[in-house]
Formats: sequence, C-alpha cells, structure tokens
Amino acid sequence: MSLEPPCLLPSMLHSKLPRRLPESKGFSIFGLDFTAGGTRNLFFPTTGFSKNTGEIVSFVKFNGFTLNFQRIHDQPFLTPGGRLYLGTHSNQRLWYRIGNIPDTYGDTVLRTGRWYMPSLSWDNGVIQLYLNAQPDDTPQADVLAAIEANHYIGNTALLNLPLNGWVAEHLVYNRPLTSWERQYNMRNLDHPIRNGLVLCLMFLEGAGLTAYDLSGQGNHGNLLPIATPPLWFRTAKWEIRADLFA
Repeated sequence: MSLEPPCLLPSMLHSKLPRRLPESKGFSIFGLDFTAGGTRNLFFPTTGFSKNTGEIVSFVKFNGFTLNFQRIHDQPFLTPGGRLYLGTHSNQRLWYRIGNIPDTYGDTVLRTGRWYMPSLSWDNGVIQLYLNAQPDDTPQADVLAAIEANHYIGNTALLNLPLNGWVAEHLVYNRPLTSWERQYNMRNLDHPIRNGLVLCLMFLEGAGLTAYDLSGQGNHGNLLPIATPPLWFRTAKWEIRADLFA
C-alpha cells in the first residue's frame, strides 16, 4: 500500500489549467524529446527551492554522448559558487557541478537507448550523485551559494549544450531523499514522494508549449523556442520500468 499520496492533480492547482489532460495512469508515460536540432529547452521558476538542501530526480533515456557536458538540469551561473548542473559527458558517464567543486563524474558507463533515473542531492555541504537509487560516486563537499530565478531542462540558457535524449519525468525536492524514497520513486513513476516536492513535471499535457508543475508551487515550465520547441513523446510505462530494474 502506498504511504505517500501522488502529486496533486492539475485541476487542483490552477484555474487556468486545461479541463482535460491525457490520462496519466495505465500503460503510458509522456515526456519531452530534446534530441532534434539541439536548440531546444524548457525553463521554469524556482519557488520553494533551497540552496542548503535539495535533490534533483529525472527519468532520462540517452540517445548519444557526442558532446561534453550535455545538460539534464541547468542553473545559469550568475552567482559565484552558484553552479548547479547535472548532465552527461562524452565519456558516457553522469556529470555534475555544484558550487565551486570541479567537474565530477559518475562511476557507471551509460548506454544509449536505455532509461535511467539519475539524481543529485545536496545536504548542507555534502553532495552525492545517484543512479537508479544507488550511489554513483564518492560524496563531495561544497555548498551551493544561491538558487537563481530560473532553471533549465535539456539545455543551457544559451542553448549550447543540448541533451541528446528524452525526459519522461523531472522532480526537484527541497531536501535530500532517503534510500527508501529513491527506491519508491523508481517503482512509482506517476506517484512520486510528495514530502518536500517543489517541482513535479510529469508532462501529462502531451502537446503545447507549457509543462505544468504538479507540486503545488506553480513552477510551470515553458518550452522554447516557440517556433521549434522540444518534441512531445509517449512511451510505455513497462519499457521504463524494465530498463530501471534490468
């Protein structure tokens, strides 16, 4: 039995949300494809985010690793010590930077065409990278100086380091998760842990230029550029689960 309620339904959050959204339960998962063109991203505000404690969780399928430092999640570097990057490197490993620490890489060699759940936590100076709910590097020590007003998924603000892949769900918490909670999220794609959740993008819309935040914080995402935004996709839930637990 689930110990945590699911994200709030769109109808409970905002009067301007569409009355009907694609069905989130059953066999399908929706998401965004950032692969085509390399000049696409999604940006969103950061209400409720914390520079002291937090965790980013994403469900991603990688289609290639040709570029260094492809972005899954990007905070523009506006404040000294304010880097908050999570992505991949051409060495086919996860990569991140928080604060002033140097580039840090995961231990696992990633494969194309396979779904993963990378996550990155920061907890009052202790930083840890995870892959599929398991530690993927040695914990690092540094602090995040600031949370900037807008963050990006799938690219940088300058559109110069695109993610060659798909994102099926993207979550941000204002606290680090426990090991049990990471396992829970990996098994319950459409019912993530709600405690501390400040961004919950599940891409239920299936079309359009807005990805609605279901956390209740109002951090709705905007797809850019308007003329050629990221592409929407729909995939089978069993396919993601099969890869995560292979």
